[in-house]
Amino acid sequence: MRCCCPTQQPLESAQLDSTVKQDMLSTAASLNQPDSVGLDLTTSKKTWWQDILLLIVAFAILFGAFLGNRPLTVPDEGRYAEIPREMVSTGDYITPRINGVKYFEKPPLFYWMQAASYHVLGINEWSIRIPNALMGLLGVLLVYTTARKLYSRRTGLLAGLILGTFGLYSSMAHLVTLDMSLTFFLSATFCCFILGNQHHAGSIRNRYMWGMYFFAALTTLTKGLIGIIFPCMIIFTWVLFTSQWREIKTYCIPSGFLLLILITAPWHILVQIKNPEFFNYYFIDQHILRYLTDAEKRSQPFWFLPSALLIGMFPWAGLIVPAITHYINRLSKINLFLFLWASLIFIFFWISKSQLIPYVLPVYFPLSILIATYLDWSIEHPRHWGVKFSLIITILLSITALIVGAFVLDISEPRMAVTFGLLIVSIFITLITAWKASEINTMIAIAASTSLFFMSFNFSYPPTDTRSVKDLAVALKPLLNQNDTVYSFHNHYQDLPVYLGRRVVMVDYYGEIWFGLEHTNHQGLWMTEKEFWSSWSKPSQQFMLMSLEEYDTVIKTHPDQIYELKRNHHNVLVSNLPVSRDSHSIDSLKRS
Repeated sequence: MRCCCPTQQPLESAQLDSTVKQDMLSTAASLNQPDSVGLDLTTSKKTWWQDILLLIVAFAILFGAFLGNRPLTVPDEGRYAEIPREMVSTGDYITPRINGVKYFEKPPLFYWMQAASYHVLGINEWSIRIPNALMGLLGVLLVYTTARKLYSRRTGLLAGLILGTFGLYSSMAHLVTLDMSLTFFLSATFCCFILGNQHHAGSIRNRYMWGMYFFAALTTLTKGLIGIIFPCMIIFTWVLFTSQWREIKTYCIPSGFLLLILITAPWHILVQIKNPEFFNYYFIDQHILRYLTDAEKRSQPFWFLPSALLIGMFPWAGLIVPAITHYINRLSKINLFLFLWASLIFIFFWISKSQLIPYVLPVYFPLSILIATYLDWSIEHPRHWGVKFSLIITILLSITALIVGAFVLDISEPRMAVTFGLLIVSIFITLITAWKASEINTMIAIAASTSLFFMSFNFSYPPTDTRSVKDLAVALKPLLNQNDTVYSFHNHYQDLPVYLGRRVVMVDYYGEIWFGLEHTNHQGLWMTEKEFWSSWSKPSQQFMLMSLEEYDTVIKTHPDQIYELKRNHHNVLVSNLPVSRDSHSIDSLKRS
């Protein structure tokens, strides 16, 4: 698999068959001029602003609708909301902490972004999730810009439409995790590189390359060493396949790595100075051992990550096969880079001993461009088998989701019934457009109906997620005095400190915070069960959250020390003394 086109011709027309030559003639004409690549000379700047405004409005609605409509999902959203809350509360932005306990699993950039949101918007579900939604929106704008510069305006619009309506991408834009920020910063790293390669060595290429190192540094401060490993691995493999060895000297390596070090080193140095235990745990345990061993108990069967990748691509999953088939015989340097970008990241995580569904998220960015260029080609070549194949897969996946959801979810709940109704409508829309409309109108109809379904699901999701303790925290908060103690019994309710706006005392719980407990003065943060019962018997007002199973046991052994205040599906709020606050709070608690 070797590309032998001239250095400055990104679309290797000599390798394309005559049909593809004709289809991509206008794009190739502009790309063959290195210093004007990506300026889209056939259209005015006005179309750029029109497209960007259209994408901003469309995906601000899709990603922003009902963003604060549901409680925090545990454990991830609770965890990644609590760490920046600690930073804002304590003023310590160097050492990440969760409920007061040191937490070194991830670097701090995402936490800083969250903290900035808290300062501006306060702490609530909307402000907690808005940074992730913004990262998702920026990703859509980035893929549009990159695909338009590399191919055409229509390809850019299709790429933005596809990426933003990938099922997993859209879902992760509503969830508080590091993966969306990782995806954006890592994608920006590769976009700077491939766009810079379309220019002669000089100031324009240098700016793109420095941009690559800048975003690689932000990736490193978001998720660790993969911010350096992935660019080095993928760019080296691409250079190897394309024999671009002479171009390496134009990649600003000395100045670029200096920039990367200047951005990433300060936090690593400061956190190590303040916490001598940081280096070994962060680099050895959380990077090397986590990848090579099953220490985190996250190993999965071989089919897990491929399944997650394909299911997360709904409603565009059916296009991956024809898109890849389309490119096997039409490789260019750009297409090869996109293919390596997607495949090497996926393989890296696939062979890891620690696998989670969001790990496939960075793969969707290059795949959306590959699929978009195939769709752009198929629009000029109607009746191609790939589009029909994709529609069949989309319909089958929709029907499968309908059947599975009917058994798993409570469709008697009105909001969930609306969601299922919209899913049925989207299936009919797909069938009708596939029968009557052109390929491009069919794609737009699929994206629109899928977006409505996603928005409806975000609206209906709260009644189905019963793991949060928000209702108990809301009931407890007006009863608390400053000196009252709140315990979590044999558990760590990640969202409880967020909703209470204060730390709680964990009783006999280790879990993911075991390392931090060993290196934190945990007085007032953690105690053994024996210490807890000694404290619980004191004549001061104290509160506790525990599971219903634990409650059934404890009420038998300590019946005179447990006063139930409120319960939900899984947990119960109790006190050690009868609640003696004002009658309004007590009556409100009883009614809730």
